[in-house]
Amino acid sequence: MPRQLKGVEGLKIKALLKPPVLYNRYGYRIRLDVLKGAKASFGVTNAEEIAAKSGVALHTVRELFNGTQQNPQIKTLVAVCRLLGLKLDDVIEMRPEET
Repeated sequence: MPRQLKGVEGLKIKALLKPPVLYNRYGYRIRLDVLKGAKASFGVTNAEEIAAKSGVALHTVRELFNGTQQNPQIKTLVAVCRLLGLKLDDVIEMRPEET
């Protein structure tokens, strides 16, 4: 079994392994941590329930929560956010402007 790194050495490795923040071609990203947190606090445990209650296609819900859907339609986000009690501002993060 590989040795587990602790302390500063371990933190450096974790920082290197952390994926970069990726924005889509429109300059925003979906905050999956917020969506998943709201899903958990709302008590919804599966994509089927979210799809049925929001009216969004099941495959779209799965892709959205898996992070493979980088450019969801606004109506999709609105439907899911409404169901989970969120605002669009809660789940969309704009790319910081470069100065």
